[in-house]
Parts: sequence; structure tokens; C-alpha cells
Amino acid sequence: MARNIQGATHVVASNGGALLSRLRVNQSYEQQKAGDIVQDLAGRAGVSAGSVEAGVTFPFYVVDDRRNAYQHIAALARKCGFSAYFTPEGELTFAPITPGQPVQTFTYGVDILALQVYEAAPGLGQVTVVGEGAAGSQGQDAWSWLVQDPAPVTGTGGEGTPERLVRDASLRSQDAAQTAAEGIASAGKLLDVTGMLLVPGAPRVMVGGTIEIAQAPVEALNGQFLVRRVRHRFSSGRGSPPWSPSARPAAARAEWEDCYDPDTLRDHTAHRAGGAGTAADGGACHRPGAAPPRERLGQGQLRLHGAAA
Repeated sequence: MARNIQGATHVVASNGGALLSRLRVNQSYEQQKAGDIVQDLAGRAGVSAGSVEAGVTFPFYVVDDRRNAYQHIAALARKCGFSAYFTPEGELTFAPITPGQPVQTFTYGVDILALQVYEAAPGLGQVTVVGEGAAGSQGQDAWSWLVQDPAPVTGTGGEGTPERLVRDASLRSQDAAQTAAEGIASAGKLLDVTGMLLVPGAPRVMVGGTIEIAQAPVEALNGQFLVRRVRHRFSSGRGSPPWSPSARPAAARAEWEDCYDPDTLRDHTAHRAGGAGTAADGGACHRPGAAPPRERLGQGQLRLHGAAA
């Protein structure tokens, strides 16, 4: 919470991620699955665990206080090909993200305020992960043995260039190395296509869900996407018009275009001749058909990645 001399109070609300970020422990685990380690860290932090899948088995795994618990959980998720995030109910999820049916379709000219999609050259091709120990060939009790040939603890995922070699001493079997390689390659593939979508409030959209974008004038903007971040913003000055400009008659569309700037998401402070904005009301558009700022809806900003088709 922050207060200033003008009397404004700024309150920041957080979820269990803040509790995990404050927790630093030194702990070793033997013959434990990744999900068991996550459950233990969540319990120590006082965080509710929702869907926590088992993941990779570690003959020996160390958590130290150089990183906080949330960072350790994120590292475990990468090794398992999972994602770690909190649901709207405040529960920790540790599981793979599986594309499903879109929870909501956003249509150009109806409920899309801003949209950008970025197509990048592949940043990751074939991934080779090399672990340590002889657990993969000599049994779980041989996890600490040194090996001359790392082939039994090597896994490969993805294809093409650029190739990447990853060494991870916590991976003590070929199954674990293979799972990590495939997970890293899949996560990198999702980043080939990313985007940002700004819409009126969309409470059904959450991290890990699938949305669809339709009827955009550029075909590359259409399709299904996985949601990786959601930001809800409630503001009288930066809300969105409570009606679609394409659904109003020509006069109303002209007012919206004159009085509202979708690029900056702010009301213009100056209007053409005949505008109703004044210094007293900050220049906000109060013409017929345009809602005053205090009545504007909240908006949601979504960060997307990877076509889920």
C-alpha cells in the first residue's frame, strides 16, 4: 500500500505467487516426483495447491536459498514440460497446458480495441539435454555414479536450427532428459507466434485457456491462441466505450473516433468545433451517445502465444 500527499492510496493485491517468492529454503529430496516437491514448497508457503501433476521422478533433488520457491517451481515446470501459474481461485497449478476449445471468440469491429501479432524466426530448433549419473542404466540407486558415456542420460526434442545443448545435473535418467528436451522445444515453438489483445472486460479468459480471434482484416491475425498472461484494469479515465463503434450509427461512430483514441486508450483533451469537452471535466467526451468516463467499462489486456489450432 502506498499513500501520497494528495490523499491518494495505491493498493496492490497479490496471489500466492508473492508468498512463494518470499520463501527461501534449503532442502534435499530423494526419490521424489516433481509434483511432490511442488506440493511441499506450496505447503511451506501456505499456498493452496490445485491441479498438481506428478511429472519427472528425481532420484535426488536439491532446493537451495539462492532462488525463491516460485523460481524453483518454475524450473521444475520447465524440466517436466509443464507450466506453473495461479488460477483465479488462487490455487497453484502445475501441469501441462493443453489447448482446448476457445472460451471466448473476439471479433474485429465488435469487441477488439487493439490487436498485435508478432511472427518471429524460430528461436529454438533441436534441443539436446544431457543429465548426469547412472540411474538410467544401473537403477535408481546409481544416481550418484559418474559415467564416461552420457548417452544413457541424454534426450533430444524438436528439430531444425538453431540447435541448443542443455546440461542439467538434476536429470538422472534418459526418461527425465527426454521429457525436459521435449518440454523446452515445445515451449520455444510457442514463441514463434505471439501477440497482444486489448478488449473490454473478459472475465472468462484466464491463463492457460484458449481464445479465438475472428474477422480481422489481415488473415495472420485470425486463429486460436493460448493465453499466457491476463491483466484486468479498472479505471474511469482509461476504460473502454461501453458500445462497439461498428454497432452504432454513423454519427455515433464519428463521435467515438473523435473523442476516443484506441492507440493511447485515453480521451482526447481537445475536440473539433462544437465539442463538449471543457477544462473542468478534463476534456472528456460527454456528447450524446458517448458515456462519461465514470461509466466506462474495465478493460482486459491479454498476452497470447502460439496458435493452438
